[in-house]
Amino acid sequence: MVALESCPKHNMIAYLEKTNGNAEFHEIMDFLTRSSIYYALTVSPVVSTTFVEQFWMSAKSKTINNVRYITATVAGKPVTISQASIRSDLLFDDVDGIDTLNNQAIFDTIQLMGYEGDLTVLTFNKVLFSPQWKFLFHTMNHCISSKSTSWDQIPTNIATAVICLATNQKYKFSKLIFDGMMRHLDAKKKFVMYLRFILVFLATQLKNVPVPLDHFPINALTSKVLSFMVKKGKNFSGNVTPLFDSMLVQPTKDEGEASKRPSESQPIPSPPHPKGSGGNHGGQSSSDRSLSGNEDGLTLQSVYDLCVSLCKQVTNQDTQIKDLKAQIKKLKKKARPKESVSKQGRKTAKSKPTTHKDQVFDGFDAMDYMETEDAHNEKGVSTEDQVSIVKPDEGKKHYDLKTKNFEEIQVLYEKVKRSDENFIAIGSAEDERLIKDVNKKATGIKKDDSIKGGNKELASLGSTVPALTSPKANGFGKDKSNPLIVDSLLKL
Repeated sequence: MVALESCPKHNMIAYLEKTNGNAEFHEIMDFLTRSSIYYALTVSPVVSTTFVEQFWMSAKSKTINNVRYITATVAGKPVTISQASIRSDLLFDDVDGIDTLNNQAIFDTIQLMGYEGDLTVLTFNKVLFSPQWKFLFHTMNHCISSKSTSWDQIPTNIATAVICLATNQKYKFSKLIFDGMMRHLDAKKKFVMYLRFILVFLATQLKNVPVPLDHFPINALTSKVLSFMVKKGKNFSGNVTPLFDSMLVQPTKDEGEASKRPSESQPIPSPPHPKGSGGNHGGQSSSDRSLSGNEDGLTLQSVYDLCVSLCKQVTNQDTQIKDLKAQIKKLKKKARPKESVSKQGRKTAKSKPTTHKDQVFDGFDAMDYMETEDAHNEKGVSTEDQVSIVKPDEGKKHYDLKTKNFEEIQVLYEKVKRSDENFIAIGSAEDERLIKDVNKKATGIKKDDSIKGGNKELASLGSTVPALTSPKANGFGKDKSNPLIVDSLLKL
């Protein structure tokens, strides 16, 4: 898959932070903050280049019942974008909005905004407006439009959108964005269009789908943009045209008449008429009407502002929660302990070496244990590494052997003695013969005349040697004897 070209100056996050140093722009910042496009200007989702590229590389146009859609496949799942879904995801209230104005209405309103350029063409130059208007068009170009170049040029659809905003008319921003995406499908050279918006759309439709870890921050306008706005453009006189009264926060009665802006400072524009429509769109906006009978009641605009603010907070918190969950999952995976498991399926830990003192062995005597250690050491295996097999914890019985039956113990015993060529099985003919020989020697020691000649110590030792009985009589019928035991007895 060929990576799409990025466009850092396209679909940026708006800069609307008021400070003491940018008081000249407070009015236009307040206006955009109260506007219906505030969420679209400021939403900042977690961006995944993989998802966005998958969307644009697989996007296709589709028409069903005269309704156009854009379909794509992202993370193996179908995604469908329509004008209605854009309206819902970006919180546009533009179902009954307009999307065009007649040319004369555009020229008349642009002139009232203080434009000093040619009013015979429908493409306008941003630098020929005063600072606040220039800031408004600059924000629309970089945050809402589908443009990727020629940032000083204002296309007709953006000019129409700004006129509708400034004159309290509903404009179909959802259609503006959808039409831009549709044109991009047929473009010969594609770029990552609407980076922020696409991720908002995908987040709605791809719930519970993990986002690839190829995130990067979204570009945003900064305070530096304001220094360019106050800079006088070429062929511009420098005259400052204030915003329309309808764009400003209307003062309440208790603020006094002195706080009101003089109406004679500029003419109040009548809202232009859309193509093919009559009627007057002027008058007081419904957002300025009180929701209650008293003068101090909430207005529709204040309620809308509150809803927008809450939606922004929820979106930011949801993004932060997803990031934290991903980090916690990653940390848990790294911190998960690696446990070793023995061949018998038991979790084993390396025990400390134990001493032979006061130990009890099940099925083995002290000589058996010593011989087992030697056998393992001969194979290059340390005794400490074999603790979990034959060496019990200090002062305790070997509970691993206690839990096994006789056949399992015998298998273990044979395994550790496999390298010993001289072992003799208990109960075998050779074992019986050796026991008989030992008993004969013990009996001979008692009868030896040399003992009577004065070797009292040897005589005393001979008298204490017990007669060995058959292994079966001692309960070891099926076990195997240890040659070291026999050798030690033969030396007596």
